[in-house]
Amino acid sequence: MRFNQKIIIVFLLLSVFAVGTLQFVDTVEAAAWTKYNSGKFTNEYPAAGEKKIMTYQSYIKGTNQLYVNIYSYSKKTNKKKLDTRLTFNKKNGIMKTKMIDYSWNYTSPEQFKTSQSVKTAYKTSMNELIKGLSVPLKSKAFNMKTFKVKKNTFKTYSVKNDDSFFSGFIYKNNEEYITFSLYKENNTITYAKFNQKRVLTSEKNFNSTQTLSTIYKNELDKIVNKIKLS
Repeated sequence: MRFNQKIIIVFLLLSVFAVGTLQFVDTVEAAAWTKYNSGKFTNEYPAAGEKKIMTYQSYIKGTNQLYVNIYSYSKKTNKKKLDTRLTFNKKNGIMKTKMIDYSWNYTSPEQFKTSQSVKTAYKTSMNELIKGLSVPLKSKAFNMKTFKVKKNTFKTYSVKNDDSFFSGFIYKNNEEYITFSLYKENNTITYAKFNQKRVLTSEKNFNSTQTLSTIYKNELDKIVNKIKLS
């Protein structure tokens, strides 16, 4: 899987696995790094309390090192927060990349052989990332439902990313409330659930005697029933 594909998987909670390693400078050295590109885009997957607008700023060093900071913004204070950092480092035809996701608190590094420059890899990855995050969940959901509990409106979005990955999004009053994912690798199905602050609250494994879709439906039903009984 190439990095531009993995970026979308990571952002949509489709993967909690990573390969490869990469060390990278965490601070901008004014004499060594140069601002390269910046912009903003609409994020249709903001955490509760965050605006849908995100901005990014990239820096480049020479021709083989580049990184980009992606920021989210608070609805209440409008203060920006470093949400994600992507890094690109190429040497001897090997591209090393890393996504440091501060919002979900994990890192996803990878490396692969390529003729692409770091600029090309960066632009391709950002285009795919923006494209993925800017599409409303309701246009991807195969099983969208709405229900009310104590005057609060809840919406569930089920997204089948491929045959080995399902994502579930539960929104409360149009803000992210609970998110979970199911990922099948070899004979193991991994389940991870996060709260509205994107803190991991549950993680467990299933064997593959049950289908991914069956487990997904059961876990979604458990969450919905618990909300309705609250």
